[in-house]
Amino acid sequence: MPDTTRFDFVPWETGSAVYDRQSGATHLLDELATLLVEHNLSDPATAIDFLRSRYAADDIDPLLPQLEEGIASLKAVGLL
Repeated sequence: MPDTTRFDFVPWETGSAVYDRQSGATHLLDELATLLVEHNLSDPATAIDFLRSRYAADDIDPLLPQLEEGIASLKAVGLL
């Protein structure tokens, strides 16, 4: 779970907005990025397992490159 003293989340149907009180930045996240941040999924393998269980899907593996890129981006801005 993200640090709620640092981050303020405003969810909506297809994602969320996250305000970082430390940096003053606001980030708009899609649904996948929101799930990664909410569940602190900073490892692609753990994220794949989480998505498989959450969506009861076996064909999640093609998302691995997108997950790796998304996780790297979220880490770069300090959300993970």
